[in-house]
Amino acid sequence: MPWKTPANFITHADDLAAQLPLSESVWPDHAVDLFKQQGQEQIVVLCNDDELRRIGSDFPLPREVKNEVACHRVSSPTVRNVAASEFYCMDVRTCDTDEGERQQRMARLSGTLYSTEGAKGEGELVLRVSELLYALCQAAQTPFQYANGAFYGLVLPGDTEDNLRQGRGMILAYPVPPIELRNLNFSNEEWLKQAFFDCLNIIQNDLKEIKPKAPFSLFTLPVPSRSMLIAELKQQGYQIVQDRAIASANSGSLAGRMLKIFGNLTGQGFALPPEATVDDYLKIGRETLQNHFEPVPYRMKALLPQAPPPPPPHPVVTMTTSPSIPKPSTPPPPTPQLPTQPKEDWLSDFGPAALPIKK
Repeated sequence: MPWKTPANFITHADDLAAQLPLSESVWPDHAVDLFKQQGQEQIVVLCNDDELRRIGSDFPLPREVKNEVACHRVSSPTVRNVAASEFYCMDVRTCDTDEGERQQRMARLSGTLYSTEGAKGEGELVLRVSELLYALCQAAQTPFQYANGAFYGLVLPGDTEDNLRQGRGMILAYPVPPIELRNLNFSNEEWLKQAFFDCLNIIQNDLKEIKPKAPFSLFTLPVPSRSMLIAELKQQGYQIVQDRAIASANSGSLAGRMLKIFGNLTGQGFALPPEATVDDYLKIGRETLQNHFEPVPYRMKALLPQAPPPPPPHPVVTMTTSPSIPKPSTPPPPTPQLPTQPKEDWLSDFGPAALPIKK
């Protein structure tokens, strides 16, 4: 069948391969996500054939997977909503960044894409580094919680903004650890921290060329694992002296010889950066988006659940708007009528007629 994939997913083949249905030989091994789509709960599971599948919450699961789902429900009682009518799942294996134009850096996630029709195919998803950084920040806040550890999934834009707003082209990406690195808690925290570091590092390098004195340009970016950094530096011929890395005297490279002459003699080198947690990277990622990009990149806004319109306002009856009751009208008191002509016998008003005056 021909490919029917999001516009920003570059396929490696012309046709999709079919997934095997769940059966006695194919069963869920781990749960990696739980969400609601159009009011129905969905679970994304990794099966024993190392492929992702989406199932309903009423599907009969093995006891171990049921326990993982139960632990997540206890840790996160609120089930998040996925605002998309159709979407894809992706098993992410590698994450790279392009050395392109500054402020237009692209990230490439390679892996296997799974369609809703039960098909799969290899390829890579192309998106902006700022979009990936925002998706990492969102994933850090909504992991799938196990009894010991967490699994982080990304919500990514795979299509144009118009299609995303219509509920098409969303990709739920899950960085599944290789088999040799999996342990009992099935966590991918180290992958998340490394992806955070790669995004922030390339953004910082670009900013150093544009604004070398900006606060983020001078900021010491923490590393995902200090022990891994020390091991790598020792392989490159560095000596670790307290919190500083200094070139070893046995290093035969030009840089090693220069540091041997000048660095060791003057006590110079470079300070080892601190180690970051997921919460540390979340804080740095939010500040970077706020200060150098948009807090929510424009295509990521199309993936957010749209708020329902507010209800129409109801009329409120108050004392000032209530109709007044008319009072019954009373006739005005009669107005006294005064004579228009003076009376000639006005003395009669004061009693009997005046008697004749005696002399």
